[in-house]
Amino acid sequence: MNKNKLLIKSSDSVVILLPNNLDFDNVAASLALKDFLEKKYEKFVEIKQVFQIEQKPILDNNILIISLGVDDTSEITKNFSIIKINRQIGSQKYSSLSETVFCFLKSFSFKSNSEISSKLLAGIIFETNLFRQLQVTAKTIKSVVQLIKQGADYQKAIEILYRSLSFNQLRLWAKILAKTEIWDEQTIAIFLTPQDFADSRTTENDLEFIIPRIALNFHWAKNIFIFWSTIKNSSKINCWIKASPEFKEKIIKNQPQINLTSGIKKDIINQVFNKI
Repeated sequence: MNKNKLLIKSSDSVVILLPNNLDFDNVAASLALKDFLEKKYEKFVEIKQVFQIEQKPILDNNILIISLGVDDTSEITKNFSIIKINRQIGSQKYSSLSETVFCFLKSFSFKSNSEISSKLLAGIIFETNLFRQLQVTAKTIKSVVQLIKQGADYQKAIEILYRSLSFNQLRLWAKILAKTEIWDEQTIAIFLTPQDFADSRTTENDLEFIIPRIALNFHWAKNIFIFWSTIKNSSKINCWIKASPEFKEKIIKNQPQINLTSGIKKDIINQVFNKI
């Protein structure tokens, strides 16, 4: 582990590499690891899938790659330092990548953090199908107990993973996927109209159950903007933003009307980005 610590400390930034086929376990593990590295080591961390690196190779050699559950990284990582994390460390096998990452973090004197712990718990629950799979061991249950003691929200994890969308919510989810605009490698935007809610027979309250799926589906996006208006108040534009606190502050400062004005358009949002 000392070698891994040295690799992390000496790198300029980190890329967490995921396979092309994603599930909740590897996404949860990568997000937890990203949070940890950013908080403890103040590193710039990106999460990318294999196909993204193949399409746009990394040029900076002083980037550390941490692969999570990627079988073959030889072509991608041959010029880089790499830490490989799978479901086994030494002779010890784990139930999931999330459990492996938890044990990996404990070697770094991982301290209580409810956000990181909740992500790892959700990943373990998903991959073990609520602890029903054969790969669950006494060590797995011990890790779950430790995560809960460190602030992981068990009930919230269950709700996120196992609450099914209604038929109407699925129709709204389909509209959201069709309307998603990818502006750059870090930003997506979604604009919903009153007609979208009417056609799917949903309301803005249904977004509460869909937003976690948006965040999961577009896990690589650092900035997610969802704008919508409703029939009841079509002149008011509501906004849900996923971004760093610093970025949100800059948006409010540079474009204070972004939350409440009517008729907000893509070019107005672009003005915000141009000013930042």
